[in-house]
Amino acid sequence: MIEYVKTGFTIKELEGLCEKLNLKAIEFIRYNDKLFKENPDFKKISENSKLLDLISKYPKIIQRPIVVKDSKAIIARPPELINDFLL
Repeated sequence: MIEYVKTGFTIKELEGLCEKLNLKAIEFIRYNDKLFKENPDFKKISENSKLLDLISKYPKIIQRPIVVKDSKAIIARPPELINDFLL
């Protein structure tokens, strides 16, 4: 378990997470997060590397929970997805 709010993510960790999720950064941002909604500059960013930088500075804006197993990961919502993923 990673306490990402306390420790944050490095860009390299986020790049690995993108690979494991098979998603671009824009695809696992929480658009309803207050921080994202109140910062119009965030919505203008489309380049993956810039979004990863943004996530590293504001880790609370990622979808959660994210479950990682070996070389794959999922956004575990609804939580029932975890059962099939871990089998």
